[in-house]
Amino acid sequence: MPGVLEEGLLSLRARKPTYLVGAFGGCAKLILDELCGIHRAELNPGVRDQIPLTAELRQLYGDRRVEWTSSQDIRDELASCGLGGLNNGLTDQENIELGKTRSSERIVQLILLGLQRCSVRSEAGSDEDDDT
Repeated sequence: MPGVLEEGLLSLRARKPTYLVGAFGGCAKLILDELCGIHRAELNPGVRDQIPLTAELRQLYGDRRVEWTSSQDIRDELASCGLGGLNNGLTDQENIELGKTRSSERIVQLILLGLQRCSVRSEAGSDEDDDT
């Protein structure tokens, strides 16, 4: 699977803050679309099998006892996460804006906003832990 897709899935599974800048297309936009329930042809069954060396890569996964995740399983996992699964401090609308804007200033503003909110949330959680 493409590196950005794999990294996105790993980040979502670990519940790490994930910021998708998809304004220029690519895999970040694919992930964002799928999180929003917009199905992309790249994850249709059989499409990955047409990519050169996929059979060899699938064999390598098997040899290393690494599970091969089907395109449908990836699609289902992203759909079940939704935008809230990004866990990045941004609202759904802000995440959609981050995925569309081509303004580098706005991209930085949104990411900093999300990081700030995550930091405040983390500090609030630490305070609650101290009280117990």
